[in-house]
Amino acid sequence: MHRMKPQLVVPILATLAALCTTSCGNPEQKIRLRVTDEAGKPLPNVDCMACFTLNGPDGKWLDTSDNRKSGADGVAELKGETLRCETLVRASAPGCYKSEIYRYLMDLSKGKPGDHWEPWPVELTFVMKRIIRPHPMYFFKSTDDHIIIMPPGGIETEHGYDLLERDWVAPDGKGKIADFRISGQYQTPGDTAQSPKGWVVIRFSNVDDGMIEYAGADSGGSVLRGPHEAPETGFKSEMKFPTWIDDATMKLARAGKWAAPMFVFRIRTVKDKDGKIISARYGKLPAGITGFLDQRRQILDIAYYLNGTNNDRGMEWDMKTNLFKDLGGKFNEFNWGKP
Repeated sequence: MHRMKPQLVVPILATLAALCTTSCGNPEQKIRLRVTDEAGKPLPNVDCMACFTLNGPDGKWLDTSDNRKSGADGVAELKGETLRCETLVRASAPGCYKSEIYRYLMDLSKGKPGDHWEPWPVELTFVMKRIIRPHPMYFFKSTDDHIIIMPPGGIETEHGYDLLERDWVAPDGKGKIADFRISGQYQTPGDTAQSPKGWVVIRFSNVDDGMIEYAGADSGGSVLRGPHEAPETGFKSEMKFPTWIDDATMKLARAGKWAAPMFVFRIRTVKDKDGKIISARYGKLPAGITGFLDQRRQILDIAYYLNGTNNDRGMEWDMKTNLFKDLGGKFNEFNWGKP
């Protein structure tokens, strides 16, 4: 069965799975999926699928699915018995990126065992984003084989990170340009806890560089998170990423109402005397940056895409050509497949 890649939401889902998995009866789930284009127009004849999990005859989990096409109103109703409150729902159409979710969708079942889960039905809307202009990108994600450790100097000490070299700038590494200036920040100044709450902070030393947050980027389910192209304006010179999940976010996640943000950035910007951009590099963070402000060692979890063409604002990766050629092992096993 499909599994989400580790992101900020993974600890939430792991907790919910433990709480919501049941071992008696096969409650039924009903999903009403509405499929639209990017303008909100209903899309008919889209392939829709929901995957459910049962207790098989041999005692092992058995995955089953309901497959239907959306009607003239863009709606498909999917139904099946399931033992889990996490469900995979997917829609696919020619010329579009697939849309899917695999997350918490239900409360505990109502009535006798074998009845149904609530809400009944689960209401979902998927947005099918067109495949417009995918192209090669530099793509990197920290893994067990590629750990990013903050250099010595303390949690709040700022260090430059070169995205093309995938390393800290001198004297801490072989990087040449500080695309991101990364530091930690305590929630409570002077916190001496072993793993204090706080933020990973990114700043930009180049005045024309910056980052934009797209809140709720998971809304609509498209595997292309965020825009087709980076915007021309609106970039901020600082962005902060929390190192913990607050109670409000946890509550929204349990209600199925929390959608993770993503971030688009611009680096190495050069303008002419009239203020027109003549050179820049554009990229995105699909899930921001997570990190552990541990007093002994600060480890960052980051994934980023960087357009391979200078001054090209396109944000679609062709999923075939990673311009980083020296990444192997677990990286290729776990981290390919998202545009």
